Amino acid sequence: MGIDAGVDVYEEHLGPARRSRIDVTKRAYRRDDRLARVGERLSGSLAPELDEESLAAVAAWWETQRAERFIVLSGYWWQAVESYWSKLWPRRCAIHWCHIDAAESPSWKTVPGKNHGQHVWPASAARGEVTSWIRMSQRAVKPVTERPRRFLVHGGGWGLGAYREAAADLLSSGNEVDVIVSEASDAGTSAGGARFFHDDPDWRPWSRGANGQFGFPPVSQVGPGIVPHYARMSECSGVFELISECWAVISKPGGATLWDAMTSCIAFIFLPAHGPHEARNADLWCALGWGLRYDEWRKNGFPLEPLAEIHRKLLAAVERLPVYTEILAGGRSSR
Repeated sequence: MGIDAGVDVYEEHLGPARRSRIDVTKRAYRRDDRLARVGERLSGSLAPELDEESLAAVAAWWETQRAERFIVLSGYWWQAVESYWSKLWPRRCAIHWCHIDAAESPSWKTVPGKNHGQHVWPASAARGEVTSWIRMSQRAVKPVTERPRRFLVHGGGWGLGAYREAAADLLSSGNEVDVIVSEASDAGTSAGGARFFHDDPDWRPWSRGANGQFGFPPVSQVGPGIVPHYARMSECSGVFELISECWAVISKPGGATLWDAMTSCIAFIFLPAHGPHEARNADLWCALGWGLRYDEWRKNGFPLEPLAEIHRKLLAAVERLPVYTEILAGGRSSR
């Protein structure tokens, strides 16, 4: 689009000790789903805050970049962004508080009612509509009839929920399944229609590549007899690479996966939600005819025709609706 832009990751500014606790928490949540659900409810009130030194360093960096427009995807950033806005005043600083979920997620519970900027809801469960969409890749959509009849199953960024059981159900019914496992040791033999993938265990959201830029987690196929080769993607995530070659994605209803599914124009089949915001995500997508509940789909024998119908609906939707970033740039999607 010809617009200079940069990416900042909140966790990079927390310091090593606080970042190490993220790994500990993630492992604990994977071991105990009940703990994960309690943690989801508390995560907003227990959000780590940046200290004064970190806030000053972030503001100084933004000032050197002459940052004047912010697209904020996590409420945890509000303190830093509002502080920067105050330092810039009366210079103009445009802030979009962009919600990737269809209802308020835990990070936004830390944000006071009054703040500068505009809250943007591409998808809103409260209004029952999607008014724009977040494109996760520029690649053309391949018709599902030209894709392998495979399904992608995962547990979101933290590897949570009942995705292992869903994968086992699908495989036992003769389906071909790609599974993103939370631990490489969870991978079974790639036989009987199963393939297993894993994010590079050394990657973290605040990891920078050789070019000094943030990027998507490198992904590799894993399993007995397979030597992992973790390839770092540039144009899209490794998860999206798999999604773009399957008929449906099966996962808990996380916000990022909503937009992965919409960008690839495939059905999102929902496992039980982690938190009220995820439940609202699933409610909205099902009401629009873009998603299915996993238990209902399984009860009906994993039929393909509803997935083909959802594919057709989403092809029409992405033609009709503007892309959020192209609204910012002052134009509409050319697709």
